[in-house]
Amino acid sequence: MTLGFSFSSVMRGKGRLVSYVIVVLLIVLIYGVFQRVPYKDESAVVNTREEHEDADTKHAKLIKPETESDQIQVVPPAPDGDGRGGDIEHVKVPRKVESCYDNVPKRRTKNANQLKQLKCANRIPGSLIIGVKKCGTGALQTFLDLHPELEVKGGPKYVMDNKNVEQALQKWNTFMPLTTPGQITVADYPELIDYPDLLKHIVKDVVPDERIKFIIIIRDPIKRAVSDYLHVQEFSARKQPPYPVTHRKERIDGKEKTYTIYRNYELLPTFEETIVTKEGQVNESNIIISKGVYVNYIRKLFDAVDRNKVLVVDGDYYQSNPVSVLKNIESFLGITPFFREDHFQLDSNEKFYCPNVKERPDKKCVMKTNKTKGRVHPTVDETILKELRAYYQPFNRQLQDLLNQTFVWAE
Repeated sequence: MTLGFSFSSVMRGKGRLVSYVIVVLLIVLIYGVFQRVPYKDESAVVNTREEHEDADTKHAKLIKPETESDQIQVVPPAPDGDGRGGDIEHVKVPRKVESCYDNVPKRRTKNANQLKQLKCANRIPGSLIIGVKKCGTGALQTFLDLHPELEVKGGPKYVMDNKNVEQALQKWNTFMPLTTPGQITVADYPELIDYPDLLKHIVKDVVPDERIKFIIIIRDPIKRAVSDYLHVQEFSARKQPPYPVTHRKERIDGKEKTYTIYRNYELLPTFEETIVTKEGQVNESNIIISKGVYVNYIRKLFDAVDRNKVLVVDGDYYQSNPVSVLKNIESFLGITPFFREDHFQLDSNEKFYCPNVKERPDKKCVMKTNKTKGRVHPTVDETILKELRAYYQPFNRQLQDLLNQTFVWAE
């Protein structure tokens, strides 16, 4: 009896011990599960936000990151500052942004299922490159398009229609590239700076709620004038130019000379003849000359647009230091730092930089693919150069005062 009693007591004790162990293990297991599950499902929050936000007005969205190390992004600065983007705030959002295009071996649109999954759409620009002609807008467009968070389109024009603004906007929108919600559309529209009324219309009536930012690239106005002359001369000499070409004759200094009239330009056989009046003065009414008085254009721009939404880039400095300028633009647009020195290399003539980004083999050297770029400039008569420098100097100084920026060519 004694042995039986003792044996049953022991068994009951072991049963309680096993029960205790099971309870403890369950507590540990449940605690571990709660430790591994976040308090809020961040991906669900992101998806909800994406479903309710307007894709056309959002320039960057949270996308579930693949790894913790990918979570660095730059948030656009508050709308105040000196026009260079202000201080940049770093937050934890994904570095990787998907594109609507495949770029290997050449650029092409992804298939329909991928486009739907990525929420690809034509979106109005988050930034416009609005000039100035022959200052490097093409090269700037090409290099900015290397950035994975940007899709850059050259040439889409907005046609003003005060009676049906919505329809005009939709038509403009169809010319834009496809973008994902995490990308910014940048449109190269170098003629826009010539039309301040159209600029005001776009900012006030077309996209008043959008934070469109404007980039202007300028250079030594004398170099710009020579480049513009060569450009127009070449286009007007083509057998089938895109615009009509007419001619008129006039006697100057006892000699009959023929003007080539192309769009708003009037050209004589040489650059010197074209930009000097009969009296030997700089012909400031000639568009080749007047377009280099940048301060007049930028003053009108500031009447239409907040200064903090405008970035003025020195095209001559950009030509020799592209990465420095591109980093400044990244800061201004509020996008992730991407550009590095090894993304660019000098061409064989060591005059211009070319793209060197392995993920973008579709981007070739602009000077090799576009024969209208990098033309050899003629030697301009030194007397004419002195007159041009004297003409532009006061305007250049006004420009530096207005922008609180210095330009080597401005003195």
